Formats: sequence, C-alpha cells, structure tokens
Amino acid sequence: MDVARNVTAPTTTTGYVGSNVTFNLSDADDNDSFGYFEDFEYPELSMATEAQIVLIAVYSLAATISLVGNTLVLLVYLTRRKQTGELATYLVNLAVADLLMAIFCIPFTFTRAMLKRWIFGRTMCPIALFMQSVSVCVSIYTMVAIGTD
Repeated sequence: MDVARNVTAPTTTTGYVGSNVTFNLSDADDNDSFGYFEDFEYPELSMATEAQIVLIAVYSLAATISLVGNTLVLLVYLTRRKQTGELATYLVNLAVADLLMAIFCIPFTFTRAMLKRWIFGRTMCPIALFMQSVSVCVSIYTMVAIGTD
C-alpha cells in the first residue's frame, strides 16, 4: 500500500520569511534514499564556483593525507613487530578507525555537499551512515582510552 502525504511547514529563513516549504513524504524511488525530501529544493544553498573549488581542494587534501598517513602507520606497525605495548595497540586501532573514516565519511559527505542529493542508492545509505557512526565512535573512544591509560 503506497500512502503519500504532504506536509507544509512555514519557515522563517532569512530571505524567505513567511514562505512555505512542502515536503513530500511518499515512498522514495530506488535512486533516492532520502525520498521524503525529493520535492524539497535548496535555493539558498547554491554555491559559487570558487566555493566549490575550495571545497574540492580541502576534501581532496583531507582524504589524501588521511589515507596516506594512516596506511603508513599500519605499514610501520606491521613491519616492526617489536612494538607490542598497549600504546601501539591503541595507535593501530586509531589508525584503522581513521582509515575507515577517510573511506566512509569523506567521500559520501563531500558528494552529498556538492550535489545536494544522495546518489549512491538505498542500500548504500544505511551502510554508509552505520560505518560513519562506527568509525567516529571508535576513533573517539580510542582517544579517550589513550588519554586515560
């Protein structure tokens, strides 16, 4: 049974005072995991070309540094097995968590910010959100463990 309902909410966003925003809460199609926002447009979020270039540079630099740096940490640990203390275990755990963050957080967040829509399908949406949450939590809890140790 396909039930569609529309919700209209008044907004008070700068430049759009008193306008109405309509959300379509019907079931989403296969390409849009955020189907209930499929009719919502983001006119105030359009970016200038210069801003897009800066975002591309920053996200690319962050992803590259994270991937290279954390891969190097793992390679150093694997080639030098002498370091078997607690701190080495914590640092390897932190490197793996940060590597997962670079793989699952940066590309998906960047793509969503640039295109203003989800392009990876319904299946990848919960997987990406789960992996983002797990990698961030593991990274934070590992740093807490290092700090309390």
